[in-house]
Amino acid sequence: MVKNRTELQGVILVSFEYPPRSLSIISDKVGKLAEFLSKRNISTWVITFDDWRSGIEEQGEIIVNRIPYHVPNNISFLSLVMNLKTAYQSALGGIIHDYEINLIHFFDWPCLPTLIGWEPGLKLPKLFSLHSIQSERDPKINPYNEGIKKIESLGMGAADGIISDSAELSEKIVNEYNIRKDKITVLPFKDKNFSKKIIDYYSKFID
Repeated sequence: MVKNRTELQGVILVSFEYPPRSLSIISDKVGKLAEFLSKRNISTWVITFDDWRSGIEEQGEIIVNRIPYHVPNNISFLSLVMNLKTAYQSALGGIIHDYEINLIHFFDWPCLPTLIGWEPGLKLPKLFSLHSIQSERDPKINPYNEGIKKIESLGMGAADGIISDSAELSEKIVNEYNIRKDKITVLPFKDKNFSKKIIDYYSKFID
């Protein structure tokens, strides 16, 4: 376990949304976390989907890789998410190969396909933050919802640490996905000290 926070050299944040693209509270929190990390001289990369912009952009000390998706008439949101997997993995692989990275932090289920099946080759700690699971978003039983639940189950199983938005959500993760309770940390996205507490949490995973 690390004793000195300065040992944290580089972090990759993987999110389906990032400012100015905003679908939920996650966009704002990832943006503020990236700023918080960079101000502490921690190299910060963001990999995100963007249907309007593409390419690599330097925002001060933050490097943002926006991945587009130009396939028309997509069957469903789930198919879009699955089809982005290769592009996300390619972006991640390039950063890990070229820079000193300590950990990867994934946000919400659309980023989990990137991790599934690839985790044995990722020697870095893999963390996952979420504010809901599919049974909360849509309780109906159908192939689409079951597909997302499978992604959530496999992805959380592959993650080294899970950050839950609430204690209630943590219980649901344990009960519905059979995830060990000691693998989950509760940290609400609305916590005013969210970014600082995240860095403290990161320290548990740095050798």
